[in-house]
Amino acid sequence: MYKSLYTYINNCIKYLNQVNSIYIILCLGLIFTNHAFQSQHNLLSTGDYGEYVNNVYRVLKGDLPYRDFWLLFPPGEVYLPAFFVKLFGDRLDIIPFFFAAVKILASLLGFQLARKLGNNITAIITAVLIYTNIITLINIYIIPLLIACLLIFEHFDAKIDDSRVIEQLATPKKQSLSIALAIAGCFIALAFSIRFELASVFFVAVVITLLADRYLLKNYARNYARADLATTSEPDHRHYQCLNSGLPDFKNIAPQNIAPQNIKQAGKSPQLLQIEQSELLNECNRSQRLERSHSCLSDILALSSGFGLTLAIMAIACFSFFKAMLPAIFIDAIQHGTSLNLPYFYNVVAVKPPIDINLASGIAYLNWIVPKLTLYSFPFLVAISVAFVLYQNYLTRTAVNKVLLLIGWICLSFPRCLGRSDFGYLTYVLFPLLVLAPFLVMVIWQKWRSLPYIYIPDVDQTRCQTKNAQDLDSPRRHQARLAFWYQRMLLVIGLPLAILLVYNLPRLLISTNRQVTQISAPAGQFMLRQGEAEFVQRVIQEIETYTQPGEPIFVIPFTFPFYGLSQRSNPTYYDSLIDLYARPTAQKQERICSELAAAKPKLIVHDAVEKLSFGDRHTHLLADVLPILDQCIQANYTKLHTYGSLATYVRRQ
Repeated sequence: MYKSLYTYINNCIKYLNQVNSIYIILCLGLIFTNHAFQSQHNLLSTGDYGEYVNNVYRVLKGDLPYRDFWLLFPPGEVYLPAFFVKLFGDRLDIIPFFFAAVKILASLLGFQLARKLGNNITAIITAVLIYTNIITLINIYIIPLLIACLLIFEHFDAKIDDSRVIEQLATPKKQSLSIALAIAGCFIALAFSIRFELASVFFVAVVITLLADRYLLKNYARNYARADLATTSEPDHRHYQCLNSGLPDFKNIAPQNIAPQNIKQAGKSPQLLQIEQSELLNECNRSQRLERSHSCLSDILALSSGFGLTLAIMAIACFSFFKAMLPAIFIDAIQHGTSLNLPYFYNVVAVKPPIDINLASGIAYLNWIVPKLTLYSFPFLVAISVAFVLYQNYLTRTAVNKVLLLIGWICLSFPRCLGRSDFGYLTYVLFPLLVLAPFLVMVIWQKWRSLPYIYIPDVDQTRCQTKNAQDLDSPRRHQARLAFWYQRMLLVIGLPLAILLVYNLPRLLISTNRQVTQISAPAGQFMLRQGEAEFVQRVIQEIETYTQPGEPIFVIPFTFPFYGLSQRSNPTYYDSLIDLYARPTAQKQERICSELAAAKPKLIVHDAVEKLSFGDRHTHLLADVLPILDQCIQANYTKLHTYGSLATYVRRQ
């Protein structure tokens, strides 16, 4: 029974791998679209979502999108959603659909990227995991980066094939390769305008991979040439002419490596053959290093030219924006002191098991903790698996280039995840991780299944008790050791991947609709959770009662999207009080008080009236954090109503 089931599953996998990937992309697109439009209301109405709604509203009015430039939001992260909203009639309720479209497109691009690395099965796993584990509010930048990564993969695929490295080295490099890298540089620059720090590390990872490709060419060419000299009676002058296109130094190839029978058939002594080889090799060695350097530098130059040209055009187009943003980011942000200094696994260990443990609470706790712990451990598990696969030298040169690019992307982006309490920061490395992990499982699985069947009860015990070196090096013992390590590595990387699939597939296939309610606002119709929607609707009604469109209101402390929802303006410098909460000073509070006194907003909306918390700082009540601002509000405004965590204050006559 088990054998027939295994055969059936294996046949299904083979069939899926033979299906045209276009049909799979269409099917995944339909599934993701159906799920996204059912669950788009699950976007939070505070935090990052509030930033986007408020900032897009400001862009549509012709203003700068925000003033808190130290928050590290380059222009693309706001202008791209604003452009999307503009296409559909300036309705801010289009924004959730924009994020749904970003999520679907990122998943399908992830499928195509994984398909370039593995097969249809690994690509499907990647697409599903990206869709179910990525927070799109802070990941718009990934779309141009994934397109750039696809172009770079195409560049690697079009380069020299391992099996014909000698012959193809003589072929001039196609101009299309440089064009592909230049276009990739343009897309990296577009990502730079959305998330400059994450696009920058990807650019560095690409440059490092291109430099490493020169070393890989040297090693693969050396292996090919050694095999060629060991089985050829005379040196092939055509091959040695090809050496001028970038082969390594072969001075270490000894004459004894050449087959004696071939020497005898050629009628030449070993000494004469060695002299002839040395003359040819010395001649090509003078130009090969320069040729390899030229090829590597031309690739980097093509990439940099596309990146620099696109960045220059954007800098000219957004000069006023960058002029205000760059000093704040590179000068003020360094001195800002705002941080989320919490341990890496804080989100996992901070949530304690329920006190009254029963079956329902235990399942709910495991349902929350297991996928979180798996995702937080994933970077380390993938690093172990990559080291194992590269050490065993399983991959072709093209595959090694792709893996090096992805692992470089992960390593350089990972510091951005440290010292953060928000799970969203982990998503910066999840994209390359989820592309790489299924491919590693596939490689290790195929190598394990390709081994002949060997029965050894205890590999470790047998290996430790064996004293004979010849016995240790026997093919039978070597294959047993490989099988032992293959099984362990499949557990290291395959088990977490299986956990994520088991956890996420039901969420994708089963409707995730919650109890939601539609609210009406001047900016459009929005879907929110039922309890929250009732409070938000009442606050919007009070805003419309006490103010007119375009008149100022003031929303504190953070970024609830009432400016955008009600289409009212902010009279102060700050959209949120994160800056004041992180670095409270009397001067900043007095500035807000003076701006409120000048604009005289009729209404103030206060979110989270019970407590304020940001990162590792937990302080209750606004009066404890910003006493001057609190006194200003209490002196000039009267509390009108309280709706859950929301409170409204009306200005005294």
